Amino acid sequence: YANQILPLEQQSHGLYVGLPLLLLSNMSLAALSILSSQLSVLQVVALAVFPGSMFSLWQLQICHDCLHGALLPKRKIKIVQTDTENGAAASSFSSSWLNGYVKYYHQNIINWIVKNRIKLHSTILFWCSMPNAFGYYLYLQYGHLTHHKSLGDETKSNLETLFDSSSKYFEDGDALFVAHRMKLKGGVGPKFKVRYKVPELLRGGLRRIHRNSYSNTNSNNNSSSIITSGVNDEINSKSNTNTKTITNEKTITMSISNSGFSLWKEGHPLRNALAFTSSFLFERILLIMNDFVVAITGKNFFFLNKPQSFHNEVANYCRVSCLVKLALWYISGSWKSLLFLYFAETLWSIPPHPACAMFITNHGSGKSEITNENDDNTDIDTDGCIPSSSTYAGRLYSLFTLGTNYHVEHHDFPTIPLHKLGKLQEIAPEYYRNGVNSGSNNSSSSRNNSNKEEKKKKKRDNVFAIMKKTFSEPEFYACMDAGIRLD
Repeated sequence: YANQILPLEQQSHGLYVGLPLLLLSNMSLAALSILSSQLSVLQVVALAVFPGSMFSLWQLQICHDCLHGALLPKRKIKIVQTDTENGAAASSFSSSWLNGYVKYYHQNIINWIVKNRIKLHSTILFWCSMPNAFGYYLYLQYGHLTHHKSLGDETKSNLETLFDSSSKYFEDGDALFVAHRMKLKGGVGPKFKVRYKVPELLRGGLRRIHRNSYSNTNSNNNSSSIITSGVNDEINSKSNTNTKTITNEKTITMSISNSGFSLWKEGHPLRNALAFTSSFLFERILLIMNDFVVAITGKNFFFLNKPQSFHNEVANYCRVSCLVKLALWYISGSWKSLLFLYFAETLWSIPPHPACAMFITNHGSGKSEITNENDDNTDIDTDGCIPSSSTYAGRLYSLFTLGTNYHVEHHDFPTIPLHKLGKLQEIAPEYYRNGVNSGSNNSSSSRNNSNKEEKKKKKRDNVFAIMKKTFSEPEFYACMDAGIRLD
């Protein structure tokens, strides 16, 4: 299918679809956040459910396209000179003459965009990911492209590696939020060192607790460890004869997502959904607060090992983002403007919001349901674990999620813009699960002739059934626990 897919990769873009929708989404989020000041809290939540969550999801998806280089044109086009430039006299403002000038300047603009597309993509990603509550910039800029590379790699897709890493970019940014709902291998993070002083009078008690002895003649360092509430705390104790105090240092391992996921119980979807919702919403509140901390201090204390360039860039974004939030608060005259942005950004990710179905299942450990055949009537090998999944719930669902539901298609061809992903199921239906497509009725595909029997076979995914199953039986992230078959 190279002749059909390569043009989608190399020539299609979202300049006339994605960019206008991104501007519409951002202006709508800003306007609705200001409007929220006149509403009750319940009305703010309702406004965030729709259309707020849709605009926030569109903001994410289009910025995501921008990151992959699918938003702006990818190739220069040949400039055709107008008759006037060739020396021909223009007797009147004819439509052809005007169209010639429009086409000429359009070509120049396209070529300028192509020439500066890398810088333009970075600028759009920075400025057009606002307004937000916490936003998507940190994940997209530092964790999404590496996610495509490290998907399911247990040495990289774990919380301990992500928080302890000295790399500027996250090894797999998706691990930061899938930990709320999926099993991960490896350690937990982040870790924080906390120092505190204890009066020397308590030295004897500390000696008995830690089963360590302190020398009365010198101030040598001693280390011990204790376990409190399941957390390993490494304690370095130092005695100080002048101040009559002992300075202790603890390394505390903390993970909101892991704590929430530990409450899950298999076969109890309602309990698990509540645990997921609680931990996800609580963590997002802390992240919003952390934005202001980073803006003031210039450092993200969750990632202390990362290079200074990371902290400088993140602090710069947080300062601008916080100013935008405060400006909306000032204009609206109410804190409800931020409440709207918070719910618009989070509600689409949690049940019972329909978009939650594609969010919580995009990288599970499912088994292939593809049963199609090749041209020679031989079965395609589909045995094994499938680390990505798409949700085919109809045209309106795909419009609401703006193509985010085509997740398998996106990982196959990440440079195809969002509004073209549905065509892949038409071009190569045997490689994708049989479901209702959001695009045309597949009549354009030679392999999917518009016969009634074929249409009847297509089933619309039940998003609520998907949520129930996912919260009943938590899976490993992206086939992380799948064995490798060598045959």
